[in-house]
Amino acid sequence: MKIKYYSVMIVIGLVCLLPVRVMAKEKITLYFFHGNTCVHCQAAWEYLNEIAPDYPNIEVVGYEVFDDAANEQLLSQVKEVLGSDSRGVPFFVIGERYLTGFNEARKEDLKAIMDYYLDHSNEYQDVVKKVVSGEYAQEEKENIIEEVHPVNMNQMRRKEMIQNILVFSGLLIVLSGILVALHKK
Repeated sequence: MKIKYYSVMIVIGLVCLLPVRVMAKEKITLYFFHGNTCVHCQAAWEYLNEIAPDYPNIEVVGYEVFDDAANEQLLSQVKEVLGSDSRGVPFFVIGERYLTGFNEARKEDLKAIMDYYLDHSNEYQDVVKKVVSGEYAQEEKENIIEEVHPVNMNQMRRKEMIQNILVFSGLLIVLSGILVALHKK
């Protein structure tokens, strides 16, 4: 009987200590501007397909810009609204954040931005959708959004690491208490 009681307490303790991610009510869109002959873009597509099962609330929308003038114009407008002077592709937009290029560091940056918006869905603003719909007026372009640099992403990862350490510490305390209680009986 005591073993069942302690087992239930362990399960309850574990459930209470684990961080809970509130799922976004609507899908968050990752816009991926790419070129059909760009090797970095091809690698980015493969990576996005690889991590797709881990991010069911993230929808990836691709725009090929080398052979489609309308998509190239859209990319130009989006960059103008975001205040980006970057050239070339791949170019990623998630909410109000953007990233240019693709390498190992960008993989972590993409995940960090997706995780951020999944955890803070109330802060998600679909900039590309607003550009497409014509919602952005000329005067709104003064609100320039800066590129997310790896330093900012490292700060987010540091916060997550501290949270994980706290959860692990809580688990150790719960398990230690249970072991002491079992040892006394």
